[in-house]
Amino acid sequence: MTELEKMLAGHLYDASDPVLRQEREVARKQMANFNRELEPKKRSSILKEWLGQTGQDIYMEPHFVCDYGSNIYLGENFYANFNTTMLDVCEIHIGKNAMIGPNCQFLYL
Repeated sequence: MTELEKMLAGHLYDASDPVLRQEREVARKQMANFNRELEPKKRSSILKEWLGQTGQDIYMEPHFVCDYGSNIYLGENFYANFNTTMLDVCEIHIGKNAMIGPNCQFLYL
């Protein structure tokens, strides 16, 4: 079982695994791009290309923080207000017609 598979299954894993470190680095770059973009449509495009899966109609305010991004699945008609944190060491699924308030955190313990 790879460290990624262990992580997604909720088992103990080695966060210093080279594959996981590389994926986190990709996420940091995407977060920086998203959080500095002023145009809402461009921010949505960044999310659609980066996250695991999204609906067509998604809107998220900056500042957004996550571990990987690729383990986040957002449904159609999704809205997140400012300062959303999604620590996606396991998959995070949010269905359609969801509205997330400011300063919300999605954490896996």
